[in-house]
Amino acid sequence: MSVQGSDLPAVGPALYWGVKKSFRDYVRGAMGEITVVAPAFLHGDQVVFPADPQAPGAPADGVLRFRGAVRFQAHYGMLDVTVREPWIDTASGTLTVEHGGVDTPPRIPLASLPGALSGGDAEEDDGMLVRRDLPARLVKEGAAVFKFTYPEGTELDPVTYVAPRSI
Repeated sequence: MSVQGSDLPAVGPALYWGVKKSFRDYVRGAMGEITVVAPAFLHGDQVVFPADPQAPGAPADGVLRFRGAVRFQAHYGMLDVTVREPWIDTASGTLTVEHGGVDTPPRIPLASLPGALSGGDAEEDDGMLVRRDLPARLVKEGAAVFKFTYPEGTELDPVTYVAPRSI
């Protein structure tokens, strides 16, 4: 699949997300590291999280499941944030991630994505739906991922996803 006239790499269904530019800049400025865990990969400043082809029910249940992770580390390990296995629930407009902290469930909501199913700049190509630049805002539970550095409502980088048209 290639999205004609697009700057998106041709990987099929995927999530494209930089997480938060100011956070990336902070980590780099602190001489930290940003590590991407396969099958995710970097494309410019965006992490490309390919869809999980083995996910049961997807995408018929409206949940888009993506694989891989991005880890931000700085200050000799004092800052250690991982965004792992993001999913988008198109019905609720919520992006969730694996977290599994001591006092949290294994998946938690990270961001609200108003228009996850019907908003944003939509295109269709080869049976795929492309939603570009959906606004993303940190939700209360997601603040735990960032060790409560950012409050609820903080703007995150916009989200782009490619999914089967059947969702």
